[in-house]
Amino acid sequence: MAAILSKDRHLKPATTSRARQLQIPSVPGRPVEFRSTRSRLKGFLGITAFALFWNGIVAILLSSFIRDWIRFKPGWLEPQVMIPFVVFVVIVPIGLLLILAVLGAILNFFNPRIRLTVSSASVVQGGLLNLQWELSGRKDRIKRLKITLEGRKTITTHHQGESDTKTITFATIPVIEAQNRFQAASGNARANIPHDALPTGLDSEDSIAWYLTVEGFTDKRLDFNDEFNIEIMPRQ
Repeated sequence: MAAILSKDRHLKPATTSRARQLQIPSVPGRPVEFRSTRSRLKGFLGITAFALFWNGIVAILLSSFIRDWIRFKPGWLEPQVMIPFVVFVVIVPIGLLLILAVLGAILNFFNPRIRLTVSSASVVQGGLLNLQWELSGRKDRIKRLKITLEGRKTITTHHQGESDTKTITFATIPVIEAQNRFQAASGNARANIPHDALPTGLDSEDSIAWYLTVEGFTDKRLDFNDEFNIEIMPRQ
């Protein structure tokens, strides 16, 4: 991680409008409570909006195709029939998959939910972050709970007039791993921030962001996965 730090010392603390897009907290030193319901709601609204848009277009095209076919009754091998048929073979299954995704997002609301309280949403390099969590809902399903602190770098490159953006995870710091449902239901933990941790920030193209990720497992299967943004500030 030290090698990564030496290459990115030019990164500045996130204070611009792009920083607000990263949902970086602006008030250090105050306890902050995160709830998984909020992040799941955003995912549900996003997939629902896209599914409505996609299937709305499919419905319009399909009704137009059926209306024209009834009116003119062309043969099945004619282009005005074959081309829409091939298109529908591709786009209709995608619409069905989107509907299944929406149903999955609805079912996700019934999964166990976590309330995570941290001593501060902003912490300095080498600092200490205190955590307290509590599960609600069907928490008896959760047999193992894992909380980690992840550092991610978003890199934007330009080549021949085109931009390419990718995000890599450059640091994974274990915080706590509860091995049974009693430990997973609620508890406390501490996260030690490395002294050489890259501070949250951005330059003209790249950005650094940190997240607390929470994973709940039923036996070996992942039951829920939530993440919450944390700011790491440079030591003065």
